[in-house]
Amino acid sequence: MFAPTPELLKWWKSSVKDASAQQEYKRQFREILQSRQQMIELWVRKQQQSSADITLCCFEKTGDFCHRHQVGEEVVQTYLPEQWGGEINNSQFAMG
Repeated sequence: MFAPTPELLKWWKSSVKDASAQQEYKRQFREILQSRQQMIELWVRKQQQSSADITLCCFEKTGDFCHRHQVGEEVVQTYLPEQWGGEINNSQFAMG
């Protein structure tokens, strides 16, 4: 539900990945999220009835551009602000 489309991923991988490309990616991904609004609202209602934690995992290095951060900002912070906060640094799990 929160994944970008294969077309958007392909576009991103072929882009120069600069600030302009990030803005365009965010714009396109926001449209994708808006097209899934009913499904997201159902998910939000389920989360509001649950006491379980929400964890958004990412494979990108800390600080790298990532769609999960946008999901956090546009979905979790907007609809479930009481569940937003904290960040797990998984550096202790890094493979060397």
